[in-house]
Amino acid sequence: MKKNFLKLILIAVISVLTFSMSACTYRQDGSVIQDAKFEICYENTAGEEVEITSTLKLYKTFAPDTTDRIISLVKNKFYNNTQIVFDNSGSYLILGSYRMDNGEYKNIIADDETYPSIRGEFDENGFVNAGKLSTQTAGTLVMLREPGDGKGTASKYDSAKVTFAIILSATSTLPSNSYTAFGKIDEDSLEAFKTMKDDLYENANGYTHARYVGDRDETTDLLIVNNGSYVNSFEYYERDGKAYRKVNGEYVEFDYETENDADYDVWNKISSAYSFDNIVLPQKAITIKKASLK
Repeated sequence: MKKNFLKLILIAVISVLTFSMSACTYRQDGSVIQDAKFEICYENTAGEEVEITSTLKLYKTFAPDTTDRIISLVKNKFYNNTQIVFDNSGSYLILGSYRMDNGEYKNIIADDETYPSIRGEFDENGFVNAGKLSTQTAGTLVMLREPGDGKGTASKYDSAKVTFAIILSATSTLPSNSYTAFGKIDEDSLEAFKTMKDDLYENANGYTHARYVGDRDETTDLLIVNNGSYVNSFEYYERDGKAYRKVNGEYVEFDYETENDADYDVWNKISSAYSFDNIVLPQKAITIKKASLK
């Protein structure tokens, strides 16, 4: 009788554990999936508060290291109160790069070593399960990394940390063979994000944020290049053949066709080089209020 009683208790414990695990993950499309809920809010250009609750499906079998990183970040509340921005073509949203600090977008990972880089889980990096999800499909989640083809510099392929994209439309910028596709969002969320993009992106007045631009001398306002690399972030935009940069909170015009202008070299680089990773800042901040596992 005692043995049978203990056996029943053991079976009950196993059943509870199995139920708990199945409540957290499930199988679909040939992968174990973990759901994460992202609660997002923004003010549209009509002045109305809009809320989007999006379910992110993380495909653990297809990209185990990447999904483990995202799960860890969500558990540690990393994405809470961070800002979403657009890439310069409007093809995808960027999550996990910026917080708002006194009304300014601040890069939150540039010097943060809390989260070391992870491997790129895609074909060109020798990952066997790559290609199960396409970076060219709207609604796909794609892990972002430092740009570069990785040839001779494998670290470029293994430089992803915390930033990822939600694809809104097909883009050649993030090819499936060299970027990790690790999940999907539901169709309702995709449509809500497209509506948000049409409203805020089209009304962003062309403000372009160039990530690797540089420090400025406080006295002369001239560009300072540190050991050949641009370390801080400044905003530029172009309209009607004129270029502007943000100085002390205001946008001022500069002549980007004049070689002796302080911004000439930078402008030419960020306007033509993919490696400078331009983004567009929406006029109204898009905030991830809370991210949690389901």
